[in-house]
Amino acid sequence: MGRKKVKCELISDESSRKTTFKKRKAGLLKKLQEITTLCGVIACGIIFSNFSTKGRSQQPNQQQEVWPSVPEATAVVEKFKDLPEKKQKKYMLNQESLLSASSSKMKEKLEAQVEKNRRLELDLLLADPVAAYHHDVLLPDSGGSEDFVNHAAKLDGMREIVSNKVDQITERIEHIKSKGKRMRTRYS
Repeated sequence: MGRKKVKCELISDESSRKTTFKKRKAGLLKKLQEITTLCGVIACGIIFSNFSTKGRSQQPNQQQEVWPSVPEATAVVEKFKDLPEKKQKKYMLNQESLLSASSSKMKEKLEAQVEKNRRLELDLLLADPVAAYHHDVLLPDSGGSEDFVNHAAKLDGMREIVSNKVDQITERIEHIKSKGKRMRTRYS
């Protein structure tokens, strides 16, 4: 049985939040250890929290946990700082750039879907001219110039589709004719 999708928002119940933090922290540190072992890379993790760790009483200031150790984490951070700035930032994402990249991808998908829907709609309208008339594709609205531009775009799309279909039919006819000539010459 799979897990249910978790809403990514602050857990309101303090004890549930603390339990979730401990479990996820352990999972994150385990993943860090696995990736360093399996892939032979160097990595470190620094986690700041307001939760006490290893039985210590909770203090008002933040607790930090460093994996694998403070000296090793310091070495990894120093190695990162020694890289040229361009290499440092090549794969870095902050919240803004992540959302911007996601937004761009979603816009591209939306544009592709809008184009696909437009083509499907035009195919349907070409298949049923009565429906095209009822959808005002053949006659533009009596609105302003924007309606005429939209109407012209629809008609241009229909012209393009009809032209492509005529080309496909012409190719099929030529193929059938050449196949028929070969058959006649073979049996003559």
